[in-house]
Amino acid sequence: MYSVDRPLKKSLSEFDSDEYYFITNRKFLNQKNYTEEIGLMFSKIMKESIKNSSHYFDDTFFTDPLPEKGESAEISSQNGENLLSFIMPALQNTFSRFYINPPSLFYSVGYSQNDVEVKYKNPRLLIFQSSFDADEFLKFLSEKLKKNLNILDNFSYIDHYSKIIDIIIDDYVSGKVKFVQDIKDLKSELRYLKIKKGLQI
Repeated sequence: MYSVDRPLKKSLSEFDSDEYYFITNRKFLNQKNYTEEIGLMFSKIMKESIKNSSHYFDDTFFTDPLPEKGESAEISSQNGENLLSFIMPALQNTFSRFYINPPSLFYSVGYSQNDVEVKYKNPRLLIFQSSFDADEFLKFLSEKLKKNLNILDNFSYIDHYSKIIDIIIDDYVSGKVKFVQDIKDLKSELRYLKIKKGLQI
């Protein structure tokens, strides 16, 4: 379920406030892998995204109130909102799929001296996390929403707007997983990240 803000906003720039960043980051606090460093990273990403990526959501497709869908207002709790209200929560969900709850396949499993299972990060996890690009994702989200917003209209008892955004996020994340899985030369890719993105490897 995606939380929304009232009254309706007409631009992503209206979300630019320290209070909003604080409230949004609080949603991470109970997640197992959350750290203060991750919270600061996401706050910075939100600020940069609002500044640099707002133009993807300027037209009335995103700012007009959404039509009601489904048989029950309780099921579709965002009826009467607009798509703009979903954008930052969608960015947060996607970010968490890279940095807080990444795919388990990017961990290697070993055992401690007491035979306790221990998960170790493997090099592909670093590459996977580095492949996340907020501006790229927001452009992807904007384009996919415009093309696919109504594809679930034959389903009456789901939260249409949250569900279609979840599907778009799954598609974006899955594309990055495939990209990382297809890398043949890990050393070269890690070297690229060290030189181009300044990562300490």
